[in-house]
Amino acid sequence: MNKEQSNQKKRQNNSPPKNSQNPARRTNRGAAIRAQKRASDDAHRIASQYLTAEGNGNKNQDKSARPRANFIDDSPKLKFVGLGGMNGGGSKNTLLIEYKNDAIIMDCGSDLGVDLPGINYGIADTAYLESIKHKLKAYVITHGHLDHIGGLPHILPKYPAPVYGSRFTIGRVEEIFENFGLPMPEGFELKTVIMNEDTHERLKIGEFFVELVRVTHSIPGSTCIVVDTPVGRVINTGDFRLDPNPLDHERTDVERLKELGREGVLLLLSESTTSDRPGRTPSESTIEQSFVDIMDQAPGRIFVAIFSTNVNRIQMIVNAAVKHNRKIALDGRSMISTLEMAVRNGFMKIPKGTFVPIASVSKYKDNEVVVVCTGGQGEPNSALQRMSLGEHKYIKLKGQDTVILSSTPIPYTGNDALVRTMVDNLFKDDVHVFRHETREVDKIGPLHVSGHASMEEYGDMIDMIKPKFFIPIYGDYTGKKYHIELAVEHGIPRKNCLNIDNGDVVSL
Repeated sequence: MNKEQSNQKKRQNNSPPKNSQNPARRTNRGAAIRAQKRASDDAHRIASQYLTAEGNGNKNQDKSARPRANFIDDSPKLKFVGLGGMNGGGSKNTLLIEYKNDAIIMDCGSDLGVDLPGINYGIADTAYLESIKHKLKAYVITHGHLDHIGGLPHILPKYPAPVYGSRFTIGRVEEIFENFGLPMPEGFELKTVIMNEDTHERLKIGEFFVELVRVTHSIPGSTCIVVDTPVGRVINTGDFRLDPNPLDHERTDVERLKELGREGVLLLLSESTTSDRPGRTPSESTIEQSFVDIMDQAPGRIFVAIFSTNVNRIQMIVNAAVKHNRKIALDGRSMISTLEMAVRNGFMKIPKGTFVPIASVSKYKDNEVVVVCTGGQGEPNSALQRMSLGEHKYIKLKGQDTVILSSTPIPYTGNDALVRTMVDNLFKDDVHVFRHETREVDKIGPLHVSGHASMEEYGDMIDMIKPKFFIPIYGDYTGKKYHIELAVEHGIPRKNCLNIDNGDVVSL
């Protein structure tokens, strides 16, 4: 065979199969554009999976400083993956750490701010779990809010593993499975493990040792997660604030956090919900007198719209109602379910005979009743929203009634407009409405304090933990950017701070 024949044969061998040649001729323009977009998306996805902790937090950094996508490094590494909660205001909070053949998920939340026809909420993208589901050893949960546990009924049956958390958190997990409303796959069994956040017990889970540490938030049993790995210690703060005087006296365990910091921390994952808010978050105790003041002057029925999981604040309302000889009726499925669990597990103290059914409210004088209900976010079909429209089965609002909104609209959800519309309807019924936002006008307040830290408290957390690397979590990109600037001010090198997106993988 001469040289020309040999070269011709090589060209033939290297040419694509006949049925794949000139694909553009067999593809319409729309398909070609979609194919190009998929290729671009795949390239971005592959590149994003090779972020390293040695980066400076800027994903547009010099490409030569980043590992090649086809680079193979056989040395064991700890991987951190932000499956959810890394943008969009900290919704669908779902994080994963992985080492060799073991992986644990930290939180597994849903997004209640989805505004799409026929869609009630969203969950994290679990495509990454398909390739590592054999490694999954546990779900460890910081606390029982839906943006941290709401994804479990959808994700856990598909990728099963035991769920670890504090006593109240596990109670909430069991509650949402009981009320889920859809059948579980055949053979699925919810397995839970209650951890004591006050005794600093450490449980071995695969290659990891896991500990929960108490923090203060707007729900009982809130914790930060401490994971000791073969590479180093990782701490996830969960949602927190440093309240010096919470109603239940369960303060953030700062002594343990300082001790962990002295021992050495590789990576701090710190929530960033309100990292651009200056100062310190006021104590929950500052609002207790406000409920008493309103009950002192309200001539008729009182309706308090509040999150069902804000057990300590509901206890304040109960205390004030008992002081004023008022019965309490609960309204809203989540309100009844959550408080029933809280009372059963000893998280609330209710004098006998205090609660009455909502259907019995009409049997009492108007100045003898307080209704604690859902609807502080103006949610469609919530108890207070139905009252405002005159569609409630047992309650018809009237001029002597008082409504207290003991919450503010959740950021990034679009609930501001819902609340405004509901308040408009309440005023049309000549109801007296007290809101935290108008406390200066109403001369009553405060009626709400945030469950999240402010800038000084975020700085205190960084000072206590003293991590080598820092990744802000559970916030939008802007909030996380402010948090990184704060971390740099508190001594963490900028090159050790990463602002990552959902789907990014960081190797340590």
